[in-house]
Amino acid sequence: MRKLKKFAGSETCLKCDGCCRYHEKNGIWAVKGIKLLKNPNPAQSEFICSFLNPEKNKCKIYSSRPFECELYPFLINQKDEKIFLAVDANCPLVKEKSNTAEFKKYAHYLFGALNKPGMKKILPKIAQSYPGVTDIFRLNKTPLREIAIKDKKIFDKYLKLNKHELA
Repeated sequence: MRKLKKFAGSETCLKCDGCCRYHEKNGIWAVKGIKLLKNPNPAQSEFICSFLNPEKNKCKIYSSRPFECELYPFLINQKDEKIFLAVDANCPLVKEKSNTAEFKKYAHYLFGALNKPGMKKILPKIAQSYPGVTDIFRLNKTPLREIAIKDKKIFDKYLKLNKHELA
């Protein structure tokens, strides 16, 4: 996947000490597959991302950071079988810009980027059930379930209309 356009510049995010810091080692907010380390400043949080330089508040792999990090403060939120583009309302940038035309334009850009055919396989793998986030758009309207016996009538109708047979 190509890189996403940025919503916030690094100068905005460097002012904050919320990202890349976690209260739980295996919590829902931690990016899958990223090793967490004990925070040298546990007053902020108990764990930090292994790629965070806490003295400079900078990511050591910023140009190749994980997709979820690139997306933040936007999130892929899952509720039951539905997937949403959501936003972390606790992010200071979101609090500042959520009612602006710039924010709305970027959210629509993300909606388009995340609804492309190649993303339909990726979204369920990175979706989490985040508490306290604000859902903006529903994504990936394909149901996240396996085909079941209750789908037989639909398939029979399709095959009959298109003169196909199952082997």
